[in-house]
Amino acid sequence: MRGAGFFGATSRVSLAAQSAQRGQEVCREEEAISTEQIPAVLDQDEQGVPVGELCGQVGISEQSVYRWKKVYGGLQPSEVRELKQLRDEVTKLKRLAADLSLDKVMLQDVVKKSSEARQAPGSDDVLDGPDLPGF
Repeated sequence: MRGAGFFGATSRVSLAAQSAQRGQEVCREEEAISTEQIPAVLDQDEQGVPVGELCGQVGISEQSVYRWKKVYGGLQPSEVRELKQLRDEVTKLKRLAADLSLDKVMLQDVVKKSSEARQAPGSDDVLDGPDLPGF
């Protein structure tokens, strides 16, 4: 696999492989690997390519390979892509839910302070104002 490089990225792969051979850390981020490439890396692992050599070729850590095996093992590239899209969507929805919860708490605080400000001094009655349902 040396001359052509892994995934056709000859310059990056050769630099990563040279760094790995010299015992230096490979600086390539996991995000640089596309979701379509993850099953290809796992297929190479299943075909018996040593994990250390595979990591040197691709420029990832051994930990990434083992994590990918755990998460994506046995999935087709389209399934990996769909799983990643679903996880991204769940993350966005969680962030949206957190933002909405924060907005609700802030509005409740405003209503509470507003109702406290409307109370007449020395009186327990609240002055007439609009009723806000749900608070």
